[in-house]
Amino acid sequence: MTSRIEQSTYSERLLEGHFLRSRIVQNNEIDELGHVNNVVWVGYVVRLAVAHSRFLGWDVIEKRFPESTWVIYSQEITYHAPAFEGEELTEETWVSFVKGARCIRQTSIYSKDLLLSAQTTWVWTNRATRRARRIPVELSARITSSEI
Repeated sequence: MTSRIEQSTYSERLLEGHFLRSRIVQNNEIDELGHVNNVVWVGYVVRLAVAHSRFLGWDVIEKRFPESTWVIYSQEITYHAPAFEGEELTEETWVSFVKGARCIRQTSIYSKDLLLSAQTTWVWTNRATRRARRIPVELSARITSSEI
């Protein structure tokens, strides 16, 4: 559940199939080098994917399949430039591929320039066995109709 503080720091919208969200870098996200910590960047990418899913109502469909969940299979992140406390960031994400059990999501985070780019492969997984399983047709169709 999103706290009131988090809700007030985000502005969300959809543009040409891409989910965009604005945020302000908070003091507690800064490391000893004076910029956003790399672990924080990873959290931004993951939380943005969840927010995008909720924004489009995919979470409602996912709840129909409580025995399964998304897990990250792989993630490649390129850090282009640092971000600093108080800086306004635009986060952008979209799904570029869906097939079988996999969903590939692209993410860009920028201020004036590109700061981070990421490609994350998510896998639809059975919670009990922890094995990949085909994405339900109902969910896959919803993702592809709003994305690709």
